[in-house]
Amino acid sequence: MTSIAGHTEAPIFVGGTLASVVAVTERAARGLPSVLVNPGGPLGGYFAGIEAGGRLWDAGMVLYEFTSFREPADEPDIRSYDPMKRNDVGRFCATVRRYVGRHQQTRIVTTPELQLNGQWWPDFLLANRGDWLSKMPWARGALAEIEAGLSSSSPWHPRTKLAWPDDGTDHAGQPLIYDAVSRANHGETVHHELVVPFLRKVMNCEASGLSALYHRMNWAPLYWPETLRGWLADEPVQLPDTEFSHPVGQPVAAMIRTLVKDLRASPLVRVIEDRLLSMRPTARGFTLRLQAQGELQTPELIWAQSPAQGLQAAGLPTAGVDDRLPLMIGLLEVPTSCVQRPGSVQHLLDPSLGIYRVTHSSACADESQDGFVALTVEANPGWFDAVHGTGLSEGEAIDAIMRDLARAGVLASDGTPRFTKLIKLAGALPLPTPRAVQGFLADRAALLSACPGIQLMGPAAGPFANSMSDQIVQGLACGAFRDTALPAMQQEYA
Repeated sequence: MTSIAGHTEAPIFVGGTLASVVAVTERAARGLPSVLVNPGGPLGGYFAGIEAGGRLWDAGMVLYEFTSFREPADEPDIRSYDPMKRNDVGRFCATVRRYVGRHQQTRIVTTPELQLNGQWWPDFLLANRGDWLSKMPWARGALAEIEAGLSSSSPWHPRTKLAWPDDGTDHAGQPLIYDAVSRANHGETVHHELVVPFLRKVMNCEASGLSALYHRMNWAPLYWPETLRGWLADEPVQLPDTEFSHPVGQPVAAMIRTLVKDLRASPLVRVIEDRLLSMRPTARGFTLRLQAQGELQTPELIWAQSPAQGLQAAGLPTAGVDDRLPLMIGLLEVPTSCVQRPGSVQHLLDPSLGIYRVTHSSACADESQDGFVALTVEANPGWFDAVHGTGLSEGEAIDAIMRDLARAGVLASDGTPRFTKLIKLAGALPLPTPRAVQGFLADRAALLSACPGIQLMGPAAGPFANSMSDQIVQGLACGAFRDTALPAMQQEYA
């Protein structure tokens, strides 16, 4: 790599997100140098997983979604991906599937489940399985609401979502609230029976406090009323079930660990793990000042931290919004004999339970059994504390999780885990409140204005572009087209 007295001709990536890791490894594979500055945290970010109890765990439910009802017959040029466009990554499912296939063997897991009023059903919230809705005692009333709504024309029908203002407002400039959009499309009954309980448990806030963003990672479903009508009337619908995939014999995080190992071993990649003190644009590119390494200059800077962090590094004010979603993760190894409800992923809507999701990690990976299986349990710390009490020790919180699992019927009440670990993340994901969206967009625009030529990816790419698939596509788009090998790369990825 060309590097003389603090100058480099290689592009510098700031931020160790998955998008950066993919981009840098793709460039190295093609003989192109890169510098990766990681101011903190594991390379790969949230998707790097957790090492505990002698194994590598994914941080919660981490599955691949290789299928999409929007997937076109002819795969588009990856350079057309737009991180500012809602769910644009849905066009690139085949690209993600092919990329992952280079690193991991995967299998389709059983359909996730949802527990509602003590009964188990195929998952409606993420897996698009609503064919059971007609069996609900409230189905007739919900169907009447949907049919009444279909007689009127709503500007917030999901078919128009790609035309909704990018800033999360309505056409009059007022915040577009998920509560109103969900009621208009799902009806009052479906909204309150299914959507509201889940959002309360995951985000510990009401639907009225959320922006009406259409993106799966925010766990706020938005179905066409025509689709709900078909399910409620027990008629066929055009929406196929969502199939989720998982690596065989290992977590998703194993792929990220392999990528990180490769980039650290590459002579074309310089990894600098150092605190970033400042960043400023210059006539010939950008200058970074690092705490230990000093100044480093580059003609090309790819920013893969948040826009607010970019403004802070540039010494500029930010919008000052930091609405993020906290997460509590329980890692458990329990006897196979005490699992009463096996599966892949289970969502628990019961408000008296502190946890909202269980991932059967061993079952998803199809691991050989040694008499114990791994479970990953997720909860919002605020909701969990409201149910079980504040100030619990780790052991007491694990005991509460075990009681929840027994009450839900997932585990027997006498099951004793051989390994447990509790992890709390203060800000795992952006919380899609109206002010968070507005703050992100304001910071993003200010960063682009203050630093002409800066390229944004990962947490800075767009308010809808933080999923694993989004970050893989961003990394491929950034790493694939930077020299004269363009035609060959178009053939490989397009």
